Amino acid sequence: MHHSLEAFVAADIPFLKEHRTNQIRRLGEDIVSPVFNISVKYQKLLAAFVEEDQYAQQMQSYPGSVKIDDLETQVNFLRLGRVAWYYQRLDGSRSSRWDKEHGGWIKLDDESNAQLKVAINMATDIGVPKLVDFNLGSISQ
Repeated sequence: MHHSLEAFVAADIPFLKEHRTNQIRRLGEDIVSPVFNISVKYQKLLAAFVEEDQYAQQMQSYPGSVKIDDLETQVNFLRLGRVAWYYQRLDGSRSSRWDKEHGGWIKLDDESNAQLKVAINMATDIGVPKLVDFNLGSISQ
């Protein structure tokens, strides 16, 4: 179960990558530790699966940094479940979406950039919920 969860996180959109990777690493250490009995190890595994499952059901915005033109830049990230992941510069001047197929960021057009700001505000409870129309990229089924 641990190996399948580890592979799943490695193949997923790399949002909160450091946090999620550390969680999986610590889980692996706990599983081989003689300190925990089998039922505690199983509970820890199930809790990790539940946490990963919850990511699919959330719209989340959080601050972070990303390299833009070889400079570490402060941004706001927006994650729509496991469907899409975006960033927007703090000044709102540029936004990109993660392209899982190519493993990199694709710059959004001006209209999508403006809509992303609305979505980030909604995710942080600053804006009023409303319909947002912007680039989700190609979503395979």
